[in-house]
Amino acid sequence: MINPSDIDLDVSLDGDIYYGEIRISPLIVNEKSILANGVGTIEAQISLNGTLIQAIGDPENSGGYNLSGTMTVTGRYMGVLPISVVLDVSELAVEE
Repeated sequence: MINPSDIDLDVSLDGDIYYGEIRISPLIVNEKSILANGVGTIEAQISLNGTLIQAIGDPENSGGYNLSGTMTVTGRYMGVLPISVVLDVSELAVEE
C-alpha cells in the first residue's frame, strides 16, 4: 500500500473472501501503520484447505472470487486533527 500523504496512517481491514455466495475465509488486519510518504505491506492470515487451494489455482475459477467488508484508514492531520476514511473493499481495484 502506498501512502502519498504527509500523514502517518493506520490501516485496518475487516472483511471476508467469497467465491460466489460461499464465504471462504475471514480477512482481518488490525491497525497496520504506513508512514507518511511511505510504502507498506498489509498482510492477513487466511485458512484454506487443499480443495480450495486447487480451486483457486484453476484459471477458470478466477472470476468467481470477491471481497466484502470495510477498510478503515485513520491518522492525525498536523498531529492534532483526527481523520478517518472508511472504504468498501469490494470497490477497491486489483491490479494483475
